Amino acid sequence: MERNFIDGYTEWQSNPEIVAVNQLPQHATFMPYETFEEAKRADRYASSRCKLLNGKWKFKLYKNYAYKPTDFAQPHYDSHNWDTVIVPCSWQMQGYDQNQYCNVRYPWAVSYTHLTLPTILRV
Repeated sequence: MERNFIDGYTEWQSNPEIVAVNQLPQHATFMPYETFEEAKRADRYASSRCKLLNGKWKFKLYKNYAYKPTDFAQPHYDSHNWDTVIVPCSWQMQGYDQNQYCNVRYPWAVSYTHLTLPTILRV
């Protein structure tokens, strides 16, 4: 069954002006420390309260949001047949789909052949 990408989707999937949903406003970095001594060193990555998310993550790319399993975020979900990606890195750079630079195609052919090196470097 083929599904339409836009129909029935929430606002962020049909409006490219929306770039975040359910996200806290921007704020200064806050890092908790277990002790005052840790805080005085001000090395947030050495804090016992810091958990880096870098590493290998399970990853599955679906053709359409509607095809994702409803319980994929549950601890019991079986992801043994999912691929593994390295974080931090974009999944497009790891061979999934293609890089996305903008949400529209330019209505003209882009050509930089008229530019010379001095023109590009001129300030």
